[in-house]
Amino acid sequence: MVWCYADYDRAIWYEPPLDRAPHERHFGLWRADGTPKPGVAALREWSGRDRVISPPLNWSETDRKGFHEARRETLVRLYRSYSAATPLARPVL
Repeated sequence: MVWCYADYDRAIWYEPPLDRAPHERHFGLWRADGTPKPGVAALREWSGRDRVISPPLNWSETDRKGFHEARRETLVRLYRSYSAATPLARPVL
């Protein structure tokens, strides 16, 4: 997901909300002067590739009811099930 199209121009850095959140000034794929950042090339490289549609997450009633009692175990089990059904998912658990 792309956060912002371009960085904010320096002329408005001292206006809210940029005055208190300087990290927000530079989230763009293009600099304020219009030149592309390296992320543009990375996205261009990925454009046109086939996409994989993820299978739906099938939570059972047991999963829903027991989730708050065993959150980690439930998430680990559901993620393993999801990654087994999704060719590009790589389990890290």
